[in-house]
Amino acid sequence: MLIQQQIKRKNHYVPIWYQRRFFAQDKNALYYLDLDPPKKELSDGRVVIIGREVSAPSPKSCFCLNDLYTTQFGNTLNDEIERYLFGEIDDKGAKAARAFANVDLASIHEYFGFVA
Repeated sequence: MLIQQQIKRKNHYVPIWYQRRFFAQDKNALYYLDLDPPKKELSDGRVVIIGREVSAPSPKSCFCLNDLYTTQFGNTLNDEIERYLFGEIDDKGAKAARAFANVDLASIHEYFGFVA
């Protein structure tokens, strides 16, 4: 029996593990300025900004686009770029960045060895 794997369609161009490194102390969200907030034109011609300009969403919803790394052939979607290429890069990159930040020399040697 062939098991159909769920296709990952929401692709991060900034990995979640990397975003978490920028959290303020005791916070679990990022704060950033929306450069294109919703606007409304008033009857007198003025344009006002509606809603919040600064947001604090979870990293799961930041720096991602739908189907950024998804390929499509006919009706068939494929996420192998995300799983096999970026999955490995994100995994090794997270470990390497953690080792470097913690000055863990043995791990630095291990995780940065694949760059050589």
